[in-house]
Amino acid sequence: MLLRSGKRLKRAPGGGHDDDDDGLPLADEMLILIFARLLDTDDLVRCAATCRRWRRLVSGEASFICRSNPEQFVPVGFFNQGEEYGVMDVPRFVPLASHFPSASVNALFADEPFRSSRLVTSRKGRLVLELCPRVCNPMTGNVSVLPALAGRDNPGRYACALLTADDLTNAADPPGSASSFRLVIVYDRRDFTACRTYSSDAGSWSPEGIVSGARVSGRSLAQAHAAAAAVARGAVFWRVRDAVLVLRLDSTLEAALEPLPEDWTRGGRRGYGPGVLAVSPDDGRLCVVEARIHDDYYWKHEVKVRVMFREHGGGGEDDVAVPGEKWVASRGTTLQLQAPSGCYGRMTRVSLRGVCEKSGVVFLAAVFESRPNRETPYALDLGRMEARLLRGVPDVGCRLGSCASFHGYEMDRLAYVTSLGKRRGKGMITMDVDDIYDFY
Repeated sequence: MLLRSGKRLKRAPGGGHDDDDDGLPLADEMLILIFARLLDTDDLVRCAATCRRWRRLVSGEASFICRSNPEQFVPVGFFNQGEEYGVMDVPRFVPLASHFPSASVNALFADEPFRSSRLVTSRKGRLVLELCPRVCNPMTGNVSVLPALAGRDNPGRYACALLTADDLTNAADPPGSASSFRLVIVYDRRDFTACRTYSSDAGSWSPEGIVSGARVSGRSLAQAHAAAAAVARGAVFWRVRDAVLVLRLDSTLEAALEPLPEDWTRGGRRGYGPGVLAVSPDDGRLCVVEARIHDDYYWKHEVKVRVMFREHGGGGEDDVAVPGEKWVASRGTTLQLQAPSGCYGRMTRVSLRGVCEKSGVVFLAAVFESRPNRETPYALDLGRMEARLLRGVPDVGCRLGSCASFHGYEMDRLAYVTSLGKRRGKGMITMDVDDIYDFY
């Protein structure tokens, strides 16, 4: 392992278990127990960076190590896709850790069918692309080609959400396996709001259903389509103008429009930009996050962040909200952002770009006077309410206002720990331990 000083750690004397034993002379079983019981995810990453033997143990025994918390999700990067003159750029994956195999992720988009596709959403390790609809897992290379909805079945402008097995455990018709997924689209017809669902188990779209309880225009759905959907407590949520569209996941297809408080819908007058929907990592509640530059502290690079939660009645999985008090609990904080190297002057703009829903990470983009047309990415941890500059992350390469899509990418903990065994080319993997998950 190379240290920052350039020196190399000496191997323990006396050999070891095999030719890849670069760590301490402890039995494999003892090391695996330590990894499983005492270390969190970022510590496991550092252990995998220590030597070949530890990397092999961490990735090879990932199932045993992650058994205590298999549903935990880890943010590993984001996808950014630009558009110029109506032509979509190839989606670009930007990892948050220098060791992550971004080349293997981006290789998926080298194929011709993906070059003109718009990235619609990213959730739980899968991506949804439109044009010829596809749902893919860039880490495994699995691609599902969905039947195109053409002619009278063409939905026009729509909002969509990707659902996996754990989202539907309480649904009337749950998926058949843990790898199954469903794609839900909501769109506008002349006299009603409609909904269709694609099931990976059936390999087909469901018949068109009528959404009851709410009517949403195609223009509003197109705006919701540009933002990521959130799934919480048995329902899908989209931000629609000054309200939140709620769609139940059961067979009723019942929807509701829940207006946000007036002081939030007028937030733009006080400098708050469009908010994003997220899920609290502490208790799983849905929330709306907004951010703006602190009025009196332009030179200190301070940002005011406020979060409003959706309250529920009954507890547990019950999604019945307290009458008249669905959006009441809120909190806010002031964060000081670290300016990137080479940036000086005041911060002129800050906006929210994307969300890693399950892990509670929201991406911020800030613009500085010295780089008026470039955006600097930050990651906001909702649990700790801390925002950190993404050190070691390549320049997003996105001119101000030109981003067509920005989606956080996260994987379940088991898949992520398993991926630590992959190499970027021949020889030892290259990791800068001090840059791994710098925002935690």
